Amino acid sequence: MAIPTYIIDPPTYPEAIPAEAQPARTFAPREDRLTRILLIGRLSAATGDHLCRARNISANGMNVECDARLIRGDRVRIELRNLAVVEGKVAWNDGTRIGIHFDASIAVESFLRPSDDGTGLTPRAPRIAADAAATLWHDGRTMSARLHNLSQSGCCLIGDVQGATDSVVRITIAGLPPRQATLRWAMADRAGYAFHTIFSFADIVAWQRAQADRAAATG
Repeated sequence: MAIPTYIIDPPTYPEAIPAEAQPARTFAPREDRLTRILLIGRLSAATGDHLCRARNISANGMNVECDARLIRGDRVRIELRNLAVVEGKVAWNDGTRIGIHFDASIAVESFLRPSDDGTGLTPRAPRIAADAAATLWHDGRTMSARLHNLSQSGCCLIGDVQGATDSVVRITIAGLPPRQATLRWAMADRAGYAFHTIFSFADIVAWQRAQADRAAATG
């Protein structure tokens, strides 16, 4: 039995293109190098102050955890615990994280280096402006006050607040669990307190969200 023979043409290849005739290669711009961080900060916008947590940063932007109801293009100012401050605009907001595009590029390493405010003291946790009812108990007396600002580790109250520096009090802020605190300073009608047990980032964020929902419901 004869075995059929198949003739296969040899493959052909395009002629080589001279280097000078090849189109110029183009490359997509390199993405900004991200530095992963975990710093608590204060994000200030037209809607007020919001506690935020910076997750990563590059020369041109930052990614933060924040519950602020902001939209693309909103202007913001962010102050981190190391006293560094940067301004920019919202690039995106997915409901839990916000992308910020800086107004001007920064040197990340220098930006993250702790700043020296001249006092030699460790920078305190960022404080957010706030307004809520508060009750203060001290030496058998109960006093009413208003919350002026709040951080994870302390607060400032306005009202008939009395007591000696370093005295221990119990503070209840509407919407938050009570805290033992030490009076750090007092002048005129306001005083600053340091909590014995700090509030978590989640505690403050949830409290701010509840405050915003309550304000929206009352118009």
